[in-house]
Amino acid sequence: MPSNSYKYKYDGCGPLSCLALLTFSVFVDASRSQTSLRRVLEVAPHTSDKKKNPTGLNKTTTAAAEAPYWNLIGANANTSLNFKVNIASRKSLTPEQQCNIISEFGRMPLMCMKGHDRFGRAELKKHIPQFMDFWRLQQQILPNHCCMGVNHMFALHFLVSTLQPSVIIESGVAAGHQTFMLRNTARHGTRIFSIDPGDPAMSYPKFAGGIGHWKDDSGFTTYLTGASFQDFAAINWGALIPDPGVRANTLVVLDDHQSCIERVKVLRAWGFKWAFYEDNYPFMVATSADPYTCANLGNTIVRDFPIAKFAFGDAYSMNAVCGGPLPEKTSNFIIKDRFGTSCTVATRQDQLLNVQYLREQMEVYFEFPVLYTPCKSPRPPLLDASTTDLVSLGLPTVETELWHYGHLFPSFVELTKPSVPVPS
Repeated sequence: MPSNSYKYKYDGCGPLSCLALLTFSVFVDASRSQTSLRRVLEVAPHTSDKKKNPTGLNKTTTAAAEAPYWNLIGANANTSLNFKVNIASRKSLTPEQQCNIISEFGRMPLMCMKGHDRFGRAELKKHIPQFMDFWRLQQQILPNHCCMGVNHMFALHFLVSTLQPSVIIESGVAAGHQTFMLRNTARHGTRIFSIDPGDPAMSYPKFAGGIGHWKDDSGFTTYLTGASFQDFAAINWGALIPDPGVRANTLVVLDDHQSCIERVKVLRAWGFKWAFYEDNYPFMVATSADPYTCANLGNTIVRDFPIAKFAFGDAYSMNAVCGGPLPEKTSNFIIKDRFGTSCTVATRQDQLLNVQYLREQMEVYFEFPVLYTPCKSPRPPLLDASTTDLVSLGLPTVETELWHYGHLFPSFVELTKPSVPVPS
C-alpha cells in the first residue's frame, strides 16, 4: 500500500454514526503519519470534573474505559502503538441530541451561496413517491436497515436519480446497504467503485436478527475493500477511470469522515466534478473539543465540549466552512481530519482562507433539506410539518428509525472545470 494512504473503518457511517467508538482499535505510526481505525462505532458520553482536574480536560465516568483514547496514545506518539478501548454498552444518539444538532444549522449556508438553489423544493417533493418505492424494495431485501438514515438516503437517492452519473465512487461502504441503493438507482451497467477498509461480508456477517450485508454480484461493482483497500486519496484514478470526460461525469459519495478541504483537493486533482458530502456537521459539532478525538493535540486544548447535549464531530465539514461567519468570540478552533485522528488548531484567518478556497473551487454548493424531522428545524422539511403518521407512509417511527430522523443537511458540490491538466 502506498505510504501516503490511510486506513479507516467507515463502519456504519450514516449521520453521526461514526461519532463514537465501540471496540475501537487504532494503530499509529506517527513517523509515517499512518493511522488505521478498525472498528468505528460508538462511545458513551463522558462528563467532566474540573475541580479534580485542574487541566480542564474531561475525565471519563464510563467504567469500561478509564481514559479517553487520546490519553492512551499520548500527545507525542512517535512509535507504533496497538490498543483497544472497549465500551461495555452501545448507545446511539438520542432524539434530543439530534434536535440539538439540527438547531445549530442556519437558514442557509451564508458563506457559499452560489448554486444554493440548484434543486427546487417542488422538484424534491416530486421525488418522494419514487424514493418510497425504493424504500419498500429495500425493506423486503434488507429489513434490518443500516447504516445511512432515511433523510440522507432520500437526498442521495434523489441525486443519483437526477444526475445519472457515468460512474459512482462510494468512499465508505459499511454493510453495503448504500451500495444496494446505488445499484438500484443508477442506470443499468453503471460502474461503481466501493471503498472501505472492511469487507461487508466480513464486517457484517449474515445471521438471524443481524444487520446483514449486501454485495453486488452484477459484475459492475469493483470492491476496493478489505485486503484491496486504498484510501480515495491514494488511488490512481487515471488508471481506473482513464477518460477525463467520464471522471467529470462521476459522482463521488464521501461518507468517510474526512476534512472537506483535503477531499476537495483530491477531487480537483483528478478532475472529478460532482461530490456528495454526507457527514456535514455544523461548525460547533465539527470542531468539538472532546475527549475522543484529536489525540495529537493532547493536553494543549481544553476538552469541555458538551457531549451529552450534542455528541461530537470527527471531521471538518463543508458546512463548518460554508454555514456562516465564525462566532464572534471564536479566535481559535480545531480542524479535524481522518476520523478526528489528525487535528490542527486554526485561526480566524485560516477559516477565511478556507472559505475563499471553496468558493473558488465550487460552481454549486447545495445542502439537501430534511425529508422529515420531529425537531424544530431552521429549514422546513419536505414532508408537511403536520405529518405524524409515518407508518402509514411506509416509513419507520421516530423511535425505530436508525438515527431518529437526524439530519446534517448533506451537501452536493459541483466543482468548476479544472484549469490545469489532471494527472493520468
